[in-house]
Amino acid sequence: MKIWNNGKHLWARFVVSTVVGEGVNTTVFYGIALYSVLPNELLVQGILMGWAAKTLVEVVMLPVTYPVVRYLKKAEGMDYYDRKTNFNPFITDAPGR
Repeated sequence: MKIWNNGKHLWARFVVSTVVGEGVNTTVFYGIALYSVLPNELLVQGILMGWAAKTLVEVVMLPVTYPVVRYLKKAEGMDYYDRKTNFNPFITDAPGR
């Protein structure tokens, strides 16, 4: 998303990554840890509430996140763009072979 937007819309990248990542994380964790402990209806409610709470925390923390990101970019002296990186998880041959 950073490349598609030329480094703009940091808030959208953070929120989308949180929605997707925490959705998967919450579903997998709750599914494994609580599957036989809670009734299915309550399990689904717990997953949805956990997912919503984690996403809400990300949205609420965005005003704090912006200065932290700005500071880190300045301290590291870089803002890296992975324009030539292949993110295909199914690559079977290492580069340079």
